[in-house]
Amino acid sequence: QLAFLHRLTGIVSSGMSLPKMFDELAGLVAEAFDSPVCSIMLVDEEKHELCIKAASCEFTQELPFKVADSTASLLSVPLLAGKRVIGTLNIYARGQRSFTEEEIIFSKAVAGQAALVFENARLKSETLEMKQLLEDRKVIERAKGILQHRRGLTEERAYLHLRGESRRLRRPMRELADAIVLAEELRRKEEKKPTVL
Repeated sequence: QLAFLHRLTGIVSSGMSLPKMFDELAGLVAEAFDSPVCSIMLVDEEKHELCIKAASCEFTQELPFKVADSTASLLSVPLLAGKRVIGTLNIYARGQRSFTEEEIIFSKAVAGQAALVFENARLKSETLEMKQLLEDRKVIERAKGILQHRRGLTEERAYLHLRGESRRLRRPMRELADAIVLAEELRRKEEKKPTVL
């Protein structure tokens, strides 16, 4: 089991994409348990159902899926983020059997790592999204200020103008704000040029 834990650490710290990492984890667990099928399922928050994200073998991505007749035992371990279940690690075994305490501990370690990797990826994605929203807001605020100064609009009117143009042109407000800021920068450069007589 120590060799498998070492490989688990290598997979988790590899920096590979989340789907690839989940595939590698499913394959590792399938090998460790000599399992015909190992899958990682995550909760789809919108649909309120488990969705297959990785599997150690080829089978349909839709539930319910048929398990071969030779597969008769299942160990399913929750993926926990704090106290919240975010998915499951499912290990199918051939024939009827009981899983050992050591196997259960190992599967919980893998499930814990999978949950940690998923939560870290989710938090990173949310952080990047928030950063982008803040950047967008800064540019939009700057564009509003330019409109206020150049057209004598109130802050609210400048915002409504931006929003209205965004809808009319079917372009994101950030895109319009970028254009306004760029136009203002070009105008200021032109104003700074000395006049030639």
